[in-house]
Amino acid sequence: MPTDLHAVNIVCDEGTAFLHRHPELNDTHKSVGGLVYGLLRALAECPDCPPGVFRVSPDGWQTLVCRQCRGVWVHQPEAPAPTPPQKGKRRAQ
Repeated sequence: MPTDLHAVNIVCDEGTAFLHRHPELNDTHKSVGGLVYGLLRALAECPDCPPGVFRVSPDGWQTLVCRQCRGVWVHQPEAPAPTPPQKGKRRAQ
């Protein structure tokens, strides 16, 4: 059962593992690499399955499907913000 912090835990755990696997990098490269690797793992790992089960993208990252539980995630773009009505311009006299 996933918790509210499932993705946060993945980012932290996988980012820390990246740091330990790459001692040859300088501190900046390790920090950025660990963050990016952790974020990508959190995006692709299925929250409903055991650790290490990843969702795959059959159509260019608009949909992610888990091969084990068949869970589906579909990207839904945000609706555009409503524009305020424009007031009529006054004519110069």
